[in-house]
Amino acid sequence: MDKPILDSQGGRNWTRKGVAIECELTQTRATEHLLVAQKYFVAGHYKACVGECREVFDALGVENGTLKLLGVADQREKMDKVQREAAMLAAIRHYTHPAHHSATQPIPVEFTRSEAKLLLHVAAACADHGGVKKAPTA
Repeated sequence: MDKPILDSQGGRNWTRKGVAIECELTQTRATEHLLVAQKYFVAGHYKACVGECREVFDALGVENGTLKLLGVADQREKMDKVQREAAMLAAIRHYTHPAHHSATQPIPVEFTRSEAKLLLHVAAACADHGGVKKAPTA
């Protein structure tokens, strides 16, 4: 089984079944969840992988509040780059909701390997990026 390899800068390079993920991990809690998500992915537990990716987003401060701006065209057009990024991450976090709360979902949702791989890459990229950026203050 492949293991994450620390590179000389303290980042991690992962290679899993032909999938390479390279990122600099600075968030301890997010890192722990990312490693668990990776283990689930390799073991073929894709729903659990997606659920752990949700934990990564939570640890990085991704919240659903920005999604409200997307519903109003006038507000959506006025969003700055930071707000758009927050909305994008919030939408991805929302996508992981059924895996995170699978016991309370009225309709069971399964995730494919491809979907889990997508979310694992996005979670790793989000961790590398440092999570949600705050709007600059004047």
